[in-house]
Amino acid sequence: MNDKIHIDLLVNSERVKLDQLSEFKVGLKISCEGEESIPFDISDTKLFINNEQCVIWDLTVQNGTITNLKILCGKPARIEWPLGKGLFSSSGNYRLKLKWFDLVREKEIVVEE
Repeated sequence: MNDKIHIDLLVNSERVKLDQLSEFKVGLKISCEGEESIPFDISDTKLFINNEQCVIWDLTVQNGTITNLKILCGKPARIEWPLGKGLFSSSGNYRLKLKWFDLVREKEIVVEE
């Protein structure tokens, strides 16, 4: 793991209605410190929902057009996908946990009727 890389878990809302899941986006913001650009393999990230590994995330990041990024210091990369329908199937409270090696970022999401 590179300690110069900073990652934030992004969601466009922490509350979403069940009938608006197609508008729910999840992603990450990656930035780095220093003078040089840093390579970043997005497929090294894992997303968990209530401690269960999220297959839709794995398929998205491993089969997408953006897998290997070059992060320019001072210019964060922001990547989001509309995955609400793939992440949530019913109303309730969900804990999203993004892991990249030992780094963990979490968000609480409420899906309402």
